[in-house]
Amino acid sequence: MLNDVEDLQIALVMLGGIFNIVLLLIASISTLLIYSLLMVTAETKVFDNGVLRMVGVTKLDCVLTISMQSLSFVVPSLLISYGVAILANHYLLAFIYTPEMGIGLSPFPDFFSTTQAVVIGFVMPMLASILPIQKVMSKTISESMSTSRPKGVVVEIS
Repeated sequence: MLNDVEDLQIALVMLGGIFNIVLLLIASISTLLIYSLLMVTAETKVFDNGVLRMVGVTKLDCVLTISMQSLSFVVPSLLISYGVAILANHYLLAFIYTPEMGIGLSPFPDFFSTTQAVVIGFVMPMLASILPIQKVMSKTISESMSTSRPKGVVVEIS
């Protein structure tokens, strides 16, 4: 009997490790997705940022604008995923455990899960916005306002 419990514990540790690896992969992919969205926005709004800086908007305000844009991707997804998780937990618990079993589990995620989701949800966009912020801030106002700059790079393959 004790060997069965040890085998079960090893299986649970392995499943926990697999879930952590999957979580790391999803977090990495999400960070890259937010990064690519911010880079496209930074590239297309170079002129707009130049106009804002010329009018008197500080660099800190430009940084805050990009940061808020990255958070605008995450906050709705955090709220929606939290609601879906509560509904899924409720229906799965109702399907698996009957009232006759006497097991009363809450469908709400615990404090650690909530804290982990919120921390990851706010750290990912901040990490993803570092390079776009540097790209926007590296340009001077005159470079941003230049209308003769090339809009894209043409690569000819022969």
